[in-house]
Amino acid sequence: PPSSASSSSSTVVGTATTTTTTTTTTSVPNLTRLPDVFLTTVRPALDAAPDPVAALGEAHLAVFDELKATVHGTAATADDAGADASGFWASLKGDPYNGERAWADDRCLLRYLRATKFHSARAARDRLAATLEWRRSYRPLDITAADIYPEAVTGKQHFTGFDRGGRPVLYLVPRLENTKTYERQLRYVVFNLECAIRLMPPGIEQVTIVVDFEDLNVFSAPPPGVSKGFLDIVANHYPERLARGIIVNPSWYLGFFFRVLGPFMDPATKAKVLFVTVDRKKIAQQQQQQQHQKAMRKKKDADGEDGGGADAVAGTGGWTTSLEEHVDPDQLPIEFGGTFQYKFDVDEYFKHISAVEVKA
Repeated sequence: PPSSASSSSSTVVGTATTTTTTTTTTSVPNLTRLPDVFLTTVRPALDAAPDPVAALGEAHLAVFDELKATVHGTAATADDAGADASGFWASLKGDPYNGERAWADDRCLLRYLRATKFHSARAARDRLAATLEWRRSYRPLDITAADIYPEAVTGKQHFTGFDRGGRPVLYLVPRLENTKTYERQLRYVVFNLECAIRLMPPGIEQVTIVVDFEDLNVFSAPPPGVSKGFLDIVANHYPERLARGIIVNPSWYLGFFFRVLGPFMDPATKAKVLFVTVDRKKIAQQQQQQQHQKAMRKKKDADGEDGGGADAVAGTGGWTTSLEEHVDPDQLPIEFGGTFQYKFDVDEYFKHISAVEVKA
C-alpha cells in the first residue's frame, strides 16, 4: 500500500481526533502513515528486513535445509503448483487453500523450527502439516467482518497502535464481553490474528497482546473452554507470533486462569506474560489537570499574557513497570497511560482494517 513520510499526522476514529508529531527513534525508525489512516496515529515503517536464514548457525541451518527440502524440494514456487518429490503436500488432508505454498516461506518454516526448538525437521514438519490441514478446513482468510460483526461491536478486541519494536498491539477487554456464541468468539480471535499479520511492517513477525483485566467478573470472564481454545489456536497454528502478553490490573480471575489453564501453556509462552498496574484514577486526575491548564492558557492568551508553562503531563502507567516501556505514549490510548485519544467505533474500525491488504 502507498505511504508517505510526514512530520505530523492527524487521525479521526469515531469522534476522536488526535494530532501527533512523528519522531525518529532507535527502536522504531521512519514512522509513516498507514493507508487510509488506520485506527491510530502512525504505522512504523522499518528498514528492509535482514535475511533470517543468513543468521542461522551451522547446526540450525542443516535442520532448516532438511525441512525446506521436505516441504518445497528444489522447485519451490509462489503458487500451489510445483514439485512434491517428498510427497509432503500430497499427504495433507483437504483441498489446497489460498496460496499455501507461498505462505510456507522461509520465515514460516523458521517459526515452526523455533517452536520445536530446532529439535528435528520432522517435528517441525508434523506441526506445519497440522496447521496446513487446519487452515484448509478452518479457512481463516475467508472469515469476513460481517461474519464476526456481533463480536466486535463493543470493542472487546481491537487493534490500535504499534509497540516500540514496530509490532501491532491487540487489546483484549474481557469486561466488554457481549455474547455467548463461543465458536464465533474463537473465529473472531482467528480473524484478529490474521489482521495482525496484515498489519505487520516488513521484517516484523509478532504481535503484542494487552489484556485488560480491570472489573472482570464471573459474568464477563470467558469460560475455560474458550480460553483454552484461544491458547491452542495461538500455540498450534500461530507459533512464535506472540511477542508478549501484557496483563493490565490483574484481578481474582488471574489466579483461576493460571490454575486451570497454566498446565496447557507452553513454558516459552508463559515467559512472555508480563503484568502491569495502570492507575486509572491518577490518569483521570491528570486529564482534569491538563484540561485546567489548557483553560488557564486560553485565559492568559485572551488577557494578552504569555501562556508559558509546560505541555500536557506525560501519560503514566503502573506502579512497577508501565506500558510505556513497551508502547510509545502517542501510540498508547489514554486509558492505558498514554496520550492517544482513541475511541472505538466499530464501523470506522472495519472500514479501515478491511483496506489493509492480505499478505501472501
